[in-house]
Amino acid sequence: MEKRTSAAKSGNGRTPSAAFSAQKQMSQDFEKFIEDVEQAVSSAKNLPGDAAALARAKLEEKIADAKSRLDVALRAAGQQTERTFAATHGYIRERPLQVLLVAAAIGAVIGLLLGRRS
Repeated sequence: MEKRTSAAKSGNGRTPSAAFSAQKQMSQDFEKFIEDVEQAVSSAKNLPGDAAALARAKLEEKIADAKSRLDVALRAAGQQTERTFAATHGYIRERPLQVLLVAAAIGAVIGLLLGRRS
């Protein structure tokens, strides 16, 4: 049987900090996109006909780029979710007694904590 370090890595082999970095980069990209859109909208108010059309074309290009990036990110998140589910399902199938005992222990601890509150 293969040993896994599931606490250290996610299903795709990346560490949690790498996944966090990717999420942070995506957030920064989205904020940059919002800034670009706001800037384009505010500058388009003062432009004559041809310049407004050019600004509109640039804005449409930015929106298409953002949609593409979002689609890629959503697809990657979906694939990561599927890999995580498969790994979890496999772990449960390989070690059902261990999983049951851990779940029972967690339930007992929660029960004790809640019992103290009453």
